[in-house]
Amino acid sequence: MAVLHLEGVPDELVREIEQLAGREQQTPAATAISLLQQAVRHESARQRGGVGEILARIRQNPIRPDPNGPSVVEMLREDRER
Repeated sequence: MAVLHLEGVPDELVREIEQLAGREQQTPAATAISLLQQAVRHESARQRGGVGEILARIRQNPIRPDPNGPSVVEMLREDRER
């Protein structure tokens, strides 16, 4: 496994990670890795656009039937006759 050294980590953040590690019965290193994984997954999902973004894009580009094409009723009738 790779090693990651961080400089300039605020003392308060280190204390919070240590406290969280104690509550979770983990080492501070394991807790920091878990927090980093969660943050990276969250950021990756946000950049990809998550569910909310996908729904917004769908709403912006709704499917519109061809005005010159058959009606929904006609298509259903045709499908039922097969």
